[in-house]
Amino acid sequence: MSRADICRRGRAIKNANLLALILLALAVSGCASNSGIPADQLSVDEIESGVAADEVEIWIEPLTAEQDQQLSRARGAWAEGDLESARQILDSLLAIRPDHPDVMTNAAIVAREQGRREASRTLLEEALKVAPGHRVASNNLGLMLAETGEFADARKVLVRAVQRYPEEPSLHYNLAVIYELYVQDLAKALEHYKQYQSLLDEPDAQVEGWIVDLERRVE
Repeated sequence: MSRADICRRGRAIKNANLLALILLALAVSGCASNSGIPADQLSVDEIESGVAADEVEIWIEPLTAEQDQQLSRARGAWAEGDLESARQILDSLLAIRPDHPDVMTNAAIVAREQGRREASRTLLEEALKVAPGHRVASNNLGLMLAETGEFADARKVLVRAVQRYPEEPSLHYNLAVIYELYVQDLAKALEHYKQYQSLLDEPDAQVEGWIVDLERRVE
């Protein structure tokens, strides 16, 4: 077994689906931003250097109380494993709020778990057009892209998200895994593992071991 295989056993992109349940009100619920330069026209280097930071505000109408209750019911059904009920609720919500990134992201998560991967990917991509860097959408799209070997695109999605939400630990972790195992940029991987650790209440002992290993290899 190669070292890469061993690494892949220990280092895997974190699935961010649980965030869809616990983040009932993300930063985009009131308003979101969209870039003056489409994300798919930016290189990773341009994003990392801050070119994507010059963004134009786009107003997203908040969910009504009734719509928020629908979204909560869908999340509850998803948590109980009732994917079909969750899908039906989300489909009805999408019909009246096709513009809301939280609705699209939750629908994408359900679609993915039902095996409707193309529908899931489309919903995630649409959510990110409305709310660039959306944490849950970015993590889930990054995971899907990595699973299909589209590592450059996965990296771009996660870099964009980290720029907007540098305080989100899971984004740094997933980006570090991409950099280490698939892009082979160990210095960048080390940087993001350290960022991940710094954002935790208590450092992750396993990740600390990876950091020590990477520091030795980068020297």
